[in-house]
Amino acid sequence: MNNPTHSFASNVIADYFLALANNAGNTLTPMQINKLVYIAHGFFMGYTGNPLIKEPIEAWQYGPVISSLYHRFKEYGGQAIYEIGRTTPLSDIAETIIAQVYEKYGNKSGIELSGITHKDGTPWSLTYNGNFHKPIGNDLIQSYYEGLLNAQR
Repeated sequence: MNNPTHSFASNVIADYFLALANNAGNTLTPMQINKLVYIAHGFFMGYTGNPLIKEPIEAWQYGPVISSLYHRFKEYGGQAIYEIGRTTPLSDIAETIIAQVYEKYGNKSGIELSGITHKDGTPWSLTYNGNFHKPIGNDLIQSYYEGLLNAQR
């Protein structure tokens, strides 16, 4: 994939995370996969200024949710997803960011990831008002993750 700023369906990114987990001998739960895709989307936006995924992200009670992923994996409840992700070629920067997100956050539980996305000042905390499905703006996500990246430099 030559275009480093190409956006993907969230299922493609979820499958990539599932493959990384499987290759490491691990599994992920639906909450973990939703949060990992969101975090990767955030860091990708913070780094490139472009969205990693095409779908909107919504503010739900337990943090940011990509509705299509929620519906794809909801049958698993809080249990491990045993689908083995198929990897689709992504841009080098997308693959790098996803791998770094998995390395840093892949061992955290869904509840821990939810806590990270709930912190004061996060896009979720600035958007959630008690109503499900309120879209979290990509401008907010980009600004927040640019700040995290700048703090790491």
